[in-house]
Amino acid sequence: MLAMAPLQLGAQIQLEPSLAKISQKVDADGDFLQLNKFDGDIATLIEYGELALDIAKIEVSEIPANLQVAKIFKVLGLDAMKASALSSKKVDGSWNNKSYLYTGGSDKGILSMYGETDAAYVVTNFAPETTDIAVQLRMDLRQATQIITEIAAAVGQNEMMEKEMTKKQDELGGMTPFDLISKLDLCINVAIDMDRAKRMPLPDEVGTAPTTELVARIDGAAWAWDLFGDKLIMGTGIPWTKTEDAGVITYTLPAEMRDSFQGYTPTIRIDKAKNFIWMASKESVLATALNASSKKLKDGVDFKATMASLPSNGNSLLYISKDVLNELVFQYDEAGKKGLLDDKDFKMVKPLMDKLITDLTTPKSGIAAVLAKDNEGIFSALRAPFPVKNYLNQLSPLFSQAAMFGAMNRRVMPIPNIQ
Repeated sequence: MLAMAPLQLGAQIQLEPSLAKISQKVDADGDFLQLNKFDGDIATLIEYGELALDIAKIEVSEIPANLQVAKIFKVLGLDAMKASALSSKKVDGSWNNKSYLYTGGSDKGILSMYGETDAAYVVTNFAPETTDIAVQLRMDLRQATQIITEIAAAVGQNEMMEKEMTKKQDELGGMTPFDLISKLDLCINVAIDMDRAKRMPLPDEVGTAPTTELVARIDGAAWAWDLFGDKLIMGTGIPWTKTEDAGVITYTLPAEMRDSFQGYTPTIRIDKAKNFIWMASKESVLATALNASSKKLKDGVDFKATMASLPSNGNSLLYISKDVLNELVFQYDEAGKKGLLDDKDFKMVKPLMDKLITDLTTPKSGIAAVLAKDNEGIFSALRAPFPVKNYLNQLSPLFSQAAMFGAMNRRVMPIPNIQ
């Protein structure tokens, strides 16, 4: 459910229906709100694009005669964009920045690449509760074959494209490039857990860094292991120990090499039945991720605080804990103590960097970014120390006035030509 607080603008304001609808998707009761209906703008943009393209065709003979801007917009799904909303609201020292692109539920062109509607988070369900950096990236490229085909036809290259993309290739296991693309519905998940209390020395004795653990899972790619797995394993240069049980293939570090990996025991697990590829810095870390009864990121107090009032479901996610921001301050301070920031050029920007570091760590929570999709459009949210208020557009009148004043000043007071 992506609906947010109702719009409070007073009874005297009547919004156009599509704007009234999308205002419920963001924080209309916040510090900043921008609503924009632009389906008519898209038509105007296409019209101007066609006129410009007609001029270009006269000058450049290589441009296909049947190429049309309207076709490109339609193929890419850009003609489905109807309206947008943008808001910023300060919450507990952080800013909740939200935007919504109203597409009427279109799933064409690039709009299909965000994944399914109302998708649940994945990485939060297996990452450890103490995870400090979590990344989830959903990529659904199954409609890319149609996009490529239609764009190639629009630019007069359909025959050459079809010849290349429908050719069976041995390195693809007898599949064609189109066959491969049609299988690419992936979700890439990475979780990094750092321990600031346990530290390891950095090269050249410049300081220390927290010890870290990593677990990653790629959903939707295990089918490709038969094609590329052996090459990947050989490319690591490690004589992995391979085991197979009930269709699950596991690669672990040989016992004789474990001492040289500073306590890390990297492991790779391919579960073809579930279509998962797992990777972890230690076997114990992977075991924890696979253990459904262990505490997960979704249960973490810090994670819940950062994600408060952000969507509970989403296709893609970035989470950075408060601990990471605190470590950033620590490293900055340590660098200053060691004289690593005494460079003449850096001293010029040091006040700016000091302010940035302070602002990054003032909020009580971490940073989170979310991309979600519902049955009417695409929602994005960013919880960060800074607002997103479209300042460039808001201040553009000041810029134009300043430019006009400068132009008048030059006429009144010509700059002398100093020889």
